[in-house]
Amino acid sequence: MAAVKMLTGLAVVVLFAVGVRADDKKKDDKPAKAGYLGIMIDAEDGKIRIKDVVAGAPADKGGLKADDVVIKLDGKEVKDVQDFVSSVRAHKPGDKITLTVKRGDKEMEIKITAGEAPEQDK
Repeated sequence: MAAVKMLTGLAVVVLFAVGVRADDKKKDDKPAKAGYLGIMIDAEDGKIRIKDVVAGAPADKGGLKADDVVIKLDGKEVKDVQDFVSSVRAHKPGDKITLTVKRGDKEMEIKITAGEAPEQDK
């Protein structure tokens, strides 16, 4: 599940999608895992800015960088943090996700294969 923590007015979202997709189950009746990118984001002025990328995570492998600003996900404009998180979580591990980002003055598309979130220590 995406963890949201408020820090000095900014929403920092860690997409360690350890939650599950309620709408999808595996054959053994366990819910399927949601897509995972391995990023932290800031939501500021209505923009989704990549704050950090986890080394070796799908976003890192796809070429996403800190300070990229997400404009679209799979061709659809990203409205807010909730929209972004739910759109990522709607994907399964192995799904292709296309992010349109602004990096400096350039707009580019980055294709990422959603991963499975690493197990968290209990």
